[in-house]
Amino acid sequence: MGATGIRISARDNVATLLSDGRKGEGLVVRGAAPVRLLEDVPFGHKASLVRIAKGEPVLKYGEEIGRAAADIEPGAWVHVQNLESERGRGDLAAASGEKRPGESLPETFYPGRAALEPPLFDARGLTFQGYPRPDGTAGTRNFVGVLAAVACVNDVVLRAASPHAALFTHQQGCSQTAPDVRQVERVLVNLGRSPNLGAVVLVSLGCESVRSEWVAEEIRRSGRPVELVVLQKEGGLEASVEKIRGAVGRLWEKIEAKPVPVPIAKLRVGLKCGSSDTTQGLSANPAIGRVVDTLVAAGARVVIGETTEFMGAEHIAARRAANPQVARSIFEAVAAMEARARAMGVDMRGGQPTRGNIAGGLTTIEEKSLGALAKAGSAVFQAVVP
Repeated sequence: MGATGIRISARDNVATLLSDGRKGEGLVVRGAAPVRLLEDVPFGHKASLVRIAKGEPVLKYGEEIGRAAADIEPGAWVHVQNLESERGRGDLAAASGEKRPGESLPETFYPGRAALEPPLFDARGLTFQGYPRPDGTAGTRNFVGVLAAVACVNDVVLRAASPHAALFTHQQGCSQTAPDVRQVERVLVNLGRSPNLGAVVLVSLGCESVRSEWVAEEIRRSGRPVELVVLQKEGGLEASVEKIRGAVGRLWEKIEAKPVPVPIAKLRVGLKCGSSDTTQGLSANPAIGRVVDTLVAAGARVVIGETTEFMGAEHIAARRAANPQVARSIFEAVAAMEARARAMGVDMRGGQPTRGNIAGGLTTIEEKSLGALAKAGSAVFQAVVP
């Protein structure tokens, strides 16, 4: 029967194989002239539909995902052996005065001009089973959060596990400059205010740089009950673990409740990719993107992370910004991330895309980013959070 592939945009000069392709087989792609495979091409990987000369752009999703590192004949396997990324490449010396992609910001933005996809359906009247909080938010889960104020207490926090507790450890909180400590404090406060946490036990060593009492009070301001456990006041590990478990039990009695119907506009959704291959941009992420558009149209809020995976797609995200300031922040965040990658003086591939991504058919960070962005749908970006 031959191999089948998919071309996402009419501009694309490569197709993604939907089955393993064997040397000599014909490759059938809707809307493109058939070609014969010059070599074996694995499922999810790319084959050229036309001749691409060395130095010419390779196009997927209608966008450039890199340039040909050698002449590529129709039917050839297009991957790391003949496709070079142009982003985050600290190993490529730029000519004197040459601007690298992402290094300069465009002077003109077109915020909010992307064609919005209609929602799958009107979700404004829908509800989800949730847990309303005193600050007006609502969670999909109901836990007592046990938060380490500083890395020194991580072991104690982990020993205090219980069915009603969600445990959070980290490697920060002491021996840092003031701006870094303030950032840790802000993260702890906002984590403690997560809609999925009905109450919080904050665990302190007693001598950390983080202002644990301040963090506890800021979380209380959201209406959540908070208990502060200070290890140096409890007299050791075992006593501290028992104190934490006792606090979790008391707080659970205060917040234990059955979920109730909550308007969909109260929903908060976080997006993140994992174990990506080329199918992410063809199926899973576009499907998630349609759900995102539907939720946002109903008033829900959605957050997409992983700045590295905007690299090569930031121009698309910026076109969907609410205003020029948000668009500029998108470009600046990606430019800063790329500068960090280039500063190492090496090819970032293997780290982004990862070795597993590459084995799954993702050749460049541009290709990975274009697929990753699909999970954000077509809604307008309202803000960039550092």
